[in-house]
Amino acid sequence: MIVVFPLLSMNKKQCKNYNIGYSFGLDDNSFYIEFYKDERQKFEDHVPTFLIDKFKAFNKNLKGYHFYRPCRSCKSYYYASNEFDLDLKRCNISCEEEFGVTEEYFGFAQTTSLDNERPYRIYKLLNNYLPSKNCSHLTFLDSTSPYDAHANWTLPLDARSTELSLIPFINCEDTLNRLKNLVVFS
Repeated sequence: MIVVFPLLSMNKKQCKNYNIGYSFGLDDNSFYIEFYKDERQKFEDHVPTFLIDKFKAFNKNLKGYHFYRPCRSCKSYYYASNEFDLDLKRCNISCEEEFGVTEEYFGFAQTTSLDNERPYRIYKLLNNYLPSKNCSHLTFLDSTSPYDAHANWTLPLDARSTELSLIPFINCEDTLNRLKNLVVFS
């Protein structure tokens, strides 16, 4: 897996921007870094020292990484890993806990009645898999748009939330039915 970031200059007079690519091992916690002159051409033999220094400052300022993967088609799902650091000397990922998924978001929109002013019931389920806080946060609201189920939509003030024991995702239909049954009691 390769992740590429632009290393943009804050100095507008510098005419060239560069890219940095992180390549992560899928079977172990290894990684390596590649520097690019532009979007496609990487430095093959020698990377300029100033670019390495800029990367070290960039890495130091980030203070921890996460993998974040949204669903680009439905926009109503994402997962995120726990925080990790890059050990530049050993070329591996280091983290305080076992590396894995620590958060998952599921958004559902259900049509309640098209005659209603707010015809959609929105359910937002956020599952936390941290050992210290293994739970679900359920938020629900009535809405004018099914797009409010998207992960990047902000919540209005009238949204209601509750913290529950972990609600595992089974499939869309079964999970939505379980959430609807929970909301009846709130």
